[in-house]
Amino acid sequence: MVSLLCYLLPPIFFMFMREKVLGEKINCGYSGNLKSFVKEYLLSTCFLNFFVIMITVLVFKHGGSLDRSFFEYADFAFHYLLLSLVIAVIEPVIENWLRFHITYNISFAGLNKKSDLLICKFRKNGLSVPHKRNG
Repeated sequence: MVSLLCYLLPPIFFMFMREKVLGEKINCGYSGNLKSFVKEYLLSTCFLNFFVIMITVLVFKHGGSLDRSFFEYADFAFHYLLLSLVIAVIEPVIENWLRFHITYNISFAGLNKKSDLLICKFRKNGLSVPHKRNG
């Protein structure tokens, strides 16, 4: 029961936060279509738990079964749930910032055959940077 709570509760909070932060700008959350809502819930469950498990294993060096750790150590379940909720709050804010405040215009101008240079312009605030083609 504790593992179900830790796995399935934070994505609901994640979807709520995502709808509050991005709701009017993009179509997210429950907008009358149950099929898209269930699909978004399942994707957010996979996304959120993947990143929390990755952080738990790589950063906190947890080895072994997560389900057994939820039952044996109450503080582990609390920390897992807390980390999930923190990511559920931070991700929509970062997504909002990346979607609507950072823009990149990418244009491919052509290939200069003499120097084998692919002219590719990445523009951000009027800067253009040519990149050499690997190959």
